[in-house]
Amino acid sequence: VAESVVVGAICAQYTQPSVLLAFAATGVAAGAVAAHAATSKKDLTMHGGALLSALVAFLCVSLLAAVMRVRFLDAVFAAGGALLFSAYLAVDVQMLFDNSAAEGNGGGGGSGSSGMMPRRAASFGPDEHVAAALAVYLDVVNLLVHLLRLMGERRD
Repeated sequence: VAESVVVGAICAQYTQPSVLLAFAATGVAAGAVAAHAATSKKDLTMHGGALLSALVAFLCVSLLAAVMRVRFLDAVFAAGGALLFSAYLAVDVQMLFDNSAAEGNGGGGGSGSSGMMPRRAASFGPDEHVAAALAVYLDVVNLLVHLLRLMGERRD
């Protein structure tokens, strides 16, 4: 509930066409990233450590951006955030889809010869539906916020 209030307050700072454009761009980007992640044979889940390092660096840059208030740095920060959370979305979607592939193969993961995708480096377990939904939700909301910052026009 608190996050919906915060996202609503962020969206209220922008014009309606900007919010609608960011919403549409988020839907297209999230759909494309999720479709690629769900169908890709490449294991993106093994890059979790690199994404965590990028997130820590991103947080440090965000502190600099808050202090310096450089317009160009704000645009770079927004674009970097959109890319970072797109990558997190791809990893989380692969972790989600690996769960269903593992269940269809007796819970032991894919074997390669049965046409199933191979076992990923990380996946959500059968009892982690809430965590999986929350991870994907947070990725999409963060993607929306950063695309809004990048493409949005603030109200006067």
